[in-house]
Amino acid sequence: MKKYFGEMWAMVSLAADSYLNKGKVLPKEEIEKWPIIGGLVTSEAKDMRVDEFFKASKEINEVASSAQKAESTVDVDRFKEIIHDPENKKALDINPELLNLKEAFGRNRTGIEEIKKNPGGRYDREEMTRRIKVLEEQNRKIAILGMKEIRQMGLDY
Repeated sequence: MKKYFGEMWAMVSLAADSYLNKGKVLPKEEIEKWPIIGGLVTSEAKDMRVDEFFKASKEINEVASSAQKAESTVDVDRFKEIIHDPENKKALDINPELLNLKEAFGRNRTGIEEIKKNPGGRYDREEMTRRIKVLEEQNRKIAILGMKEIRQMGLDY
């Protein structure tokens, strides 16, 4: 009996997905991403690394932007003040590397969006989900690497 209803549920679910999505194949949605239920079942630790990386990267980029603005407006005193601060010097040194990591992160994000569009129906639902998970895991690793490099520079973010 369970097997019968289980298979019947799978068919109903597939038909409903097809009808609701107008025949478009979409990646599987994990329960963690559902609006209300997701917060109850998800451990946010995996995405906290990404958030932490972007927060630290933003603060470091603000230091670099301040230095560039002071340089372009020929505010020599402000420029010297920024570059002679040891923490700012470290931030300026690591900023180019963080920009490269953020570009790689962005390429993965673009890849995820392309997979979700599923041009020509190349992927079935499971393959789309697998490919998206691979790119999301790469982004988590990028974030971990970025935070490791920030900490190796002696910056506390």
